[in-house]
Amino acid sequence: MGNYSLQKYKGTATRHTCPKCGDRHSFVYYVDENNVPLHPSVGRCNHESGCGYHYTPKEYFQEHPEHRTTNDFSFDRQRAEQKKVKQQSKPTAIGYIPPHYVEKSQSERSNFFRFLFTLLTSYYGDKAKEVLKRLLEEYRLGATRDGSVIFWQIDRTGKVRTGKVMQYNPEDGHRIKGGQTSAVNWIHSILKKQRVLAEDWQLS
Repeated sequence: MGNYSLQKYKGTATRHTCPKCGDRHSFVYYVDENNVPLHPSVGRCNHESGCGYHYTPKEYFQEHPEHRTTNDFSFDRQRAEQKKVKQQSKPTAIGYIPPHYVEKSQSERSNFFRFLFTLLTSYYGDKAKEVLKRLLEEYRLGATRDGSVIFWQIDRTGKVRTGKVMQYNPEDGHRIKGGQTSAVNWIHSILKKQRVLAEDWQLS
């Protein structure tokens, strides 16, 4: 476990921020024979009346028995572990869907479009097809083989994030929420199952 004592005063560099009261230059580390601190939380605050924080090496090793061996924990190791954590927690790159899937999927052959055609025909008559064509191009709506509609999610730069796949009743326009057909699916999930996208592909 090693021998630890309070660090001798050698200027403000040997007085640190207290982990309890946050006061700067008031906290004294417990250090070993080589003047290496045991842990940034192990020490005593000089403001005994106002703060009273005092965490001894004995208390530390009781709570962390895995660090009982000499020099098993040091600031160098702590920094290395923090660096490792930061490397592991780097933000995952945003994944995108290849744009040709949007172009390939664009179709009026969805039950959602069938309902819209019936609805718009009652308003626009023969011009309903023209209105639907405009909607198809503006919203880049797609269709699957089973007649589900694909609502593509495209960001401001034109990159495709994913597509939401939903099935509608062509008679009343209500979304089908259960039964044999899945209520909602996502293009990125489908492509991952087909191994078109990597298993670690992330929707950010």
